[in-house]
Amino acid sequence: MFDSVTTYSKTKQNIERRQPLFFKQREKINIELGQTVMTRAVGNAVVKNYLFYHFVFSSLERYKKHDWGDLPAEDKRMNDKGDDRIVARYNSEYGDIYIISEYDRSYTTILFTDEY
Repeated sequence: MFDSVTTYSKTKQNIERRQPLFFKQREKINIELGQTVMTRAVGNAVVKNYLFYHFVFSSLERYKKHDWGDLPAEDKRMNDKGDDRIVARYNSEYGDIYIISEYDRSYTTILFTDEY
């Protein structure tokens, strides 16, 4: 019902289809990850536990969309500036991880929080 709105152009006889304002979402450009690596401990856990595997890669997708996970608001603001390295934390029952991209975005590392 509210999937689109039809508006009529006054200058032309054509019809434009647009989404209503309340459906529009701000889209952020995915960040560059560079070479993406994980520590041996995370790699071993990913191989042994499918649910952890899914958690890690869904966290990486969230990260690429500027969802910094379970960080304080101040740290999230620093990440949004993008001037330094980017750090995000994601918590799960299978293990908490950090995803860290270096300041030059040459590589991104996935590690357990106790490996930091």
